[in-house]
Amino acid sequence: YLLTRFYRHGPLLHRLKVWFEDDSIENIARLISVLLSKSQGNFLFVKEMLRHWETSCQDESDPYRLPRSLGELYHSYFERLYNQKEEFKLVRRTLEVLVSTFEPLTLNEIFHVLRMKEKSLDDDYDFKDRMIDLGHFLRYGKNGTVTLYHQSLSEWLTSESNRGSPFYVSKRKGHEMLCDFYFN
Repeated sequence: YLLTRFYRHGPLLHRLKVWFEDDSIENIARLISVLLSKSQGNFLFVKEMLRHWETSCQDESDPYRLPRSLGELYHSYFERLYNQKEEFKLVRRTLEVLVSTFEPLTLNEIFHVLRMKEKSLDDDYDFKDRMIDLGHFLRYGKNGTVTLYHQSLSEWLTSESNRGSPFYVSKRKGHEMLCDFYFN
């Protein structure tokens, strides 16, 4: 997997050439070694780091400086997407619903759960824009259901260590919205 991602022609190989000023086997082997060591066998970490390197806007950043955890990586994603607390507020309720469900909901169900709290929420614009904004973090399943793409993201969003950060999401508030929806 790593060799395929590193050696196929594309943004990552170009970025490596810029970082190292060449694409020598030694430099790429060193980078793979550092990545594997940091990942501690966690394939999701490797996959997400490669995606991070491919989409990073900082061509001058040090490729050997890796986040210590998936949490740090998620934080950098959210920081890049929602650099203002107000921007994150627009998607927070949607995430509260997604982290609180025990089984996947359809887009229509999510919309109606959110509409209980946000009476002016518009399906064609506001809601669809939110779902597009969250697209990187979502997985679409059978019958039009939607879930967060990995349990580790849900755990990070709701973790005690994330409480107080701009990207904390309350499971309790999500449960309250779901209760309001199902019992009304």
